[in-house]
Amino acid sequence: MPASPDENPRNEVLAAYRAHLRAMTDGDTDTLDDLLDDGFTLTHITGYQ
Repeated sequence: MPASPDENPRNEVLAAYRAHLRAMTDGDTDTLDDLLDDGFTLTHITGYQ
């Protein structure tokens, strides 16, 4: 069965998200700097930014 047209972009998004989470867990600020846009902000569910 051939892969769906959305499978490759989906896998790329998942890989980027997993790399982001791994870098956050590891405290790897260099990787986070590479992965995230200069204007990126993260807002916690509590509203803390």
